[in-house]
Amino acid sequence: MNHLLPILVALVLIAIGTVALVAPAQAAEMYGVPLTDRSGLAYVRGCGARDLALGVLTLALLEHARTVLLGLSLVAAADFVIVALNHRNQRPLRSLTIHGAGAIALLILAGFS
Repeated sequence: MNHLLPILVALVLIAIGTVALVAPAQAAEMYGVPLTDRSGLAYVRGCGARDLALGVLTLALLEHARTVLLGLSLVAAADFVIVALNHRNQRPLRSLTIHGAGAIALLILAGFS
């Protein structure tokens, strides 16, 4: 089985998680829920730790790539709902598109894994 696509997904998650841990304010914009004050930094770092851990787990569980990708699609769908219900920016469409497309892409990738 070719694991190239799950490896790429894992590397993207690791990169996103690292950005959230190192630069949480910028990551909040990227996630689609920009911070209005510093109190949300812990939340963003928590999301970063989650994404980083999911990326590492994806690499560790490559033999179960289909199941892992299905699980990741649920995380992306949950992120979509969170952004839809809590966006504070003037342009949530970009963030919603990223999370929604991510969920769909992960489902498609799961079908090919």
